[in-house]
Amino acid sequence: MFRFVVAFLAVSAAWAKPSRVLEDELTLELQTAFEKYDPMTIDKVSGIHITTDHSDLNLDANRVIVSDFSKIEVTNFVPAIPGVSSKVHMSIKIPMIDIRTEDYTMQGTHSEGVVDGSGSAYMTFHGVTASLKFDTDSVTFVPLSMCVSRGSTVVILYNESIEGNFDGLDDLNSHISVEMVSIVAGFVDYVNANTNAIEDAVNNALCKK
Repeated sequence: MFRFVVAFLAVSAAWAKPSRVLEDELTLELQTAFEKYDPMTIDKVSGIHITTDHSDLNLDANRVIVSDFSKIEVTNFVPAIPGVSSKVHMSIKIPMIDIRTEDYTMQGTHSEGVVDGSGSAYMTFHGVTASLKFDTDSVTFVPLSMCVSRGSTVVILYNESIEGNFDGLDDLNSHISVEMVSIVAGFVDYVNANTNAIEDAVNNALCKK
């Protein structure tokens, strides 16, 4: 019982700050940390699977450049309760994320036709919002520090619109905005299967133990 009371008082003290103080602190910390890596080059991305009622596609790419993610803003933060729960929920938004490569391959089927494309490609996600849920190894409010447990992250992603182009795939390119939900679902599946990079990025920015 005493343990619960101490934890409750600690969280109450943190939330006694003016509205959005934690969100603003987290936003500043993440922006400062991410600016060093924006744009970021990923050597290899493989196994992105995109399926719709008329498409079944597999996408791989080398030297993928991701930019504009450092404009992240934390819109809501529900902290863990020390000694009671390790669960954290954080909502974020990013105005735009741009993804480009000079070396993609895509194979599969689209509208009953065979897809076999390669070359350069880009996709730009506008109005990105995401919900991240994870466990923490430790959390403190003064100073603000949060350490994410390895393998605990779950990401739910939404966005307002997509534009993009894949060399040699004109028919597919004309359907990118229409197939937005399925394309985002494919990327989310890939992200949730490879959350180590997200956890490392958050820990590099926020874990101060």
